[in-house]
Amino acid sequence: MPIRLDVILIILAAVGTYLLATKGDFESLTISKLGLFFGIGAVIAGANCTLIPIKLLNKYDPRLVCGLAMLLGSLPIQPIVVIDTPHVNINETLIFELIFITIVGTMVAYLFYVASLNYLEPAVTGTLSSFEPLTAAILSVSFLHLKLTFVELIGGELILMMAFVQALPQKNKLE
Repeated sequence: MPIRLDVILIILAAVGTYLLATKGDFESLTISKLGLFFGIGAVIAGANCTLIPIKLLNKYDPRLVCGLAMLLGSLPIQPIVVIDTPHVNINETLIFELIFITIVGTMVAYLFYVASLNYLEPAVTGTLSSFEPLTAAILSVSFLHLKLTFVELIGGELILMMAFVQALPQKNKLE
């Protein structure tokens, strides 16, 4: 059961993420309905990725859990990918990029995430996942020269505040 401070931190992260995603416009989202649908689906999938492997990790190696999760998760989508994939000119650069994204961007990242569940509580890993929209905002400002509004900056600060409080030693947390 999460302690009171964890609940407060989850609320901080959710409000910060909401401010980043909506730019403070409480009347409408700045993302499409399809984006919202897939975002909610990603939240549900993320919660499952955090909670389901815990018992498996106590019994099996994280690499095995990660590999089987990726294999079983990809099988249902294969017929769609094969049918809907347009013809692509395959060259050495494309093969290298595909291998790099698959191994580093997916397999290694998910392996680290699953292995971290041996050391961190699910509430901590779930809360820290709210860094993703903050990272996207920082990279958008850095590389795409996006201008952040004051409300978006507040959202980023809430996420950072959550992360710093989460990193405090356990004895300093409120029960």
